[in-house]
Amino acid sequence: MTRLNKAIKDFGRVDLSDVDAKLAKIKDLGNQRYTEKKYKEAIQKFSEGIDLYLADPETFKTDKDVKLKVTQLYTNRSLAHHQLGDHAGAYNDSNHVLTALDATNVKALMRRGSAAKVLAKYDESVRDFQALLKTKPANEAEVKKELDEAMKKLVEQ
Repeated sequence: MTRLNKAIKDFGRVDLSDVDAKLAKIKDLGNQRYTEKKYKEAIQKFSEGIDLYLADPETFKTDKDVKLKVTQLYTNRSLAHHQLGDHAGAYNDSNHVLTALDATNVKALMRRGSAAKVLAKYDESVRDFQALLKTKPANEAEVKKELDEAMKKLVEQ
C-alpha cells in the first residue's frame, strides 16, 4: 500500500497538494513510457495514478488540479489502449472521463468516438463526433471525416 493510500485509509483526509504532486510524477513517467512506444508500461503507470484516485474519488474531485491530472491519466491511458488495439479499453477510459470527470473533454470525445466506431457503436460515435465539431477543433477536417465514416456505417446497419 502506498504512503498516500495508507494516509487516506488511516486518517480519512490527505493533503491534496501531495496527491497532485504524486499524480503529476506518475503521469510524467507514463508519458515517458508512451513516448518510448512502451504502451503496456505506460498503461501500468497511468493505472497507478488512477488507482490512487479510485481510493477516494469524491474527495479528489473537489480539487481542480487533482481532477485535471486524473482526467489526463484517463485520456492518456485511453490513447495507449488505442495504440495496442484495445478499443474497449480506450472506450472505457474515455467514457469515464466524459461521464464522471469532464463531459466536454475534447480528447475524450475524439477517443470515445473513434473507439465506438471500431466497436460498431455507430450511434455513439456519430454523437461524439457531432459534439466534438461544435467545439471547433483544430483537427476539424479529421473529425468531419470520422463523422462521415461513422454515419455511413450507421446507415448501413
